[in-house]
Amino acid sequence: MERIEIQRVQFADLKNFCSQAYQKVGVPEEEAQIVADLLVRSDLRGVETHGVTRLPIYIRRLQKGFVRKESRITIVKEKGSTAF
Repeated sequence: MERIEIQRVQFADLKNFCSQAYQKVGVPEEEAQIVADLLVRSDLRGVETHGVTRLPIYIRRLQKGFVRKESRITIVKEKGSTAF
């Protein structure tokens, strides 16, 4: 049976890596930071299927133009723990 070596990475370092990857393909810094934070936090919550493992897929989609690199988020209404 083959042993798999686990490498630990600090939260800030992994977030920075993800953010830099997004910025390299043209995502604005602020948006890259938000998405990177969400990916790393997904892993920390144990939801690896929606964490950093998706980074290569998301980057390819951005490169191919399947996803917009910039978004214009507008909050229409705030209520409790949600924003519409």
